[in-house]
Order: sequence, then structure tokens, then C-alpha cells
Amino acid sequence: MAKIDKNSVLNYRNSDELIDFIAMNRYEAENQDILTNGILKTLPSFVQDVIFIIDFETEFEMQGLFTLLENTTGNYLTKISKSFYNTKNIDISTLISELHTNARRPNRANRKTNNETYFGERILEKCIRNYKRKHKKLPITRILRQAG
Repeated sequence: MAKIDKNSVLNYRNSDELIDFIAMNRYEAENQDILTNGILKTLPSFVQDVIFIIDFETEFEMQGLFTLLENTTGNYLTKISKSFYNTKNIDISTLISELHTNARRPNRANRKTNNETYFGERILEKCIRNYKRKHKKLPITRILRQAG
């Protein structure tokens, strides 16, 4: 597998190939700390958007939103929201922003008592699933085509 860095991502002329490259290599050992090791900041903004959306969608699909909010990906909700905004997914961006801003992160013990957060999770999950049913593609494809 390959390291995700500025040189590797700029070699792709096709957005679908770039998305495949990032998706196939994102969770390899050499790329696991990409959010914290400084490499992310050296990448073009549209590539950062790809990484944040792939991370979000992976966590969301594998663990659900509640677990995503509790783990490392949840620490980047502002940037994830901006990435969805950049890809013209305003509805998802707005819901992520509202969930991040207005609802405190509950722990598993108080999930049932934190109705506002639980309700926000359900709305966001429905919004994302509706988007996927309608568009059948990751939203990052659109921004990559616009970028180049």
C-alpha cells in the first residue's frame, strides 16, 4: 500500500482514481495518524475534504453516529461539516454543525436521558441515508470534479 502525501495525491488526473487511492490507503499503518502528524495540512483542501468525508462515512457506517461522536473522528466535526459544505451537501453540513454546537457529547450511561442529542443523531442518520439513496455516490466526487 502507499503513503498518502502531497506527491502521491497530485499524481492523479481523475477524481475517481484519487478517491479510490485514498479510500484504499487511508487506514493502512503509514496513514493512520494523518490527522495528527501534520501531513494533512500539506494536502490541497479538496483532498482534505476527501479524507474527512471518508473518515466520517466509514465511522458512520461501521459504528453509527453515537460511537463516532465519542471517538477521534468526533473531534473533527467542525472540519467534517466544512467538508460537506464544500461539496455542496449543505443539509448534512448544517446538521453536523448543529449537532456539534448544540448537543453535548453524551456517554453511553446517559444516552436515553439526553433526548436532544439522540433526536439529532436520528435526523442526521436519516438525512445521510436519504442522500445516499438519491445520489448513489460519495459526495466527494462532486468537489473533486469541480477542483480539477
